[in-house]
Amino acid sequence: MPATLINPNWYDQNSDRVYPIMDGASCLDTAGTYRLPNDLIVDLRVSAAPSYDPTKFFISRLQAFGSGVLLTLSVDGVGEVATAVVPSASFEEFQSYRLTGLPGHLSITGVIVFGAAAAIMAAGIADFAFDLAATRILPTLVTPAQSGVTSLTIRDSFGGEVVLTGAAVIAAGNNASVTAVGQEITVGMDSGVIIGDPCATADPGGQNRPAIRSINGVTPDSNGAITITPVGCPSIAPGNGGLVLTDRCAEPCCGDAEMAAIAENVQSLDRFLADLANKAAQLESSTRAVESWLVQ
Repeated sequence: MPATLINPNWYDQNSDRVYPIMDGASCLDTAGTYRLPNDLIVDLRVSAAPSYDPTKFFISRLQAFGSGVLLTLSVDGVGEVATAVVPSASFEEFQSYRLTGLPGHLSITGVIVFGAAAAIMAAGIADFAFDLAATRILPTLVTPAQSGVTSLTIRDSFGGEVVLTGAAVIAAGNNASVTAVGQEITVGMDSGVIIGDPCATADPGGQNRPAIRSINGVTPDSNGAITITPVGCPSIAPGNGGLVLTDRCAEPCCGDAEMAAIAENVQSLDRFLADLANKAAQLESSTRAVESWLVQ
């Protein structure tokens, strides 16, 4: 006499009905050639933000790769939102697997339990697509998720993006001020200007070095630059921590050869003046001799 199962467990009961799909759903793929087995999914729980309509969740895709099964959940009007992977190597009937939210829908999480059909699916290669009418999930299985920040996206000035999940740290860099009081984070700027390592300066706080906002009333352009344009002889060159202004008109126009000729001419002039002084002395002596003779 065959044994009779008097009290089947929850998963066994779900293996004989379309649960967690709504009653009356066809469970047929969009091509109309494959029907989702009743014993493929025997339990499902989805947690989603209140912004998602719980009546529009459905199984949109079922794929088998020979090494496992990939199931995709979608929201009508939104697109694919979460996936669950069942590896065939470690598959166990009635084992819970995690639903993971896709990028942009990381707030969606959940648990899915697969039945015996998952092992059969994993052994082959298949790809089936479904629509909302065929595989709509019972709205009571979609519960509101606890509100909170699920990810933090950092976008740099070049358009690159990094998505941070889990524990993230907001750190202050040079000239930046970050304070946290309770649940409020305040980001500001220090009043001073710090260039290089602030610990290597005599004023590490930068409070005694206010930023240059203008030069003689001239403010920077959109790039933060003030352009100095020389007119005439002056030229501008970068120096050690500043600008070097050079007056080209004040430079000597003579070279070494010309300077040597000038020096030689000056020496000749000195000799001529010495000879002239000697002749003047001789003339003075002769004049005194004449004066003495006239007096006699």
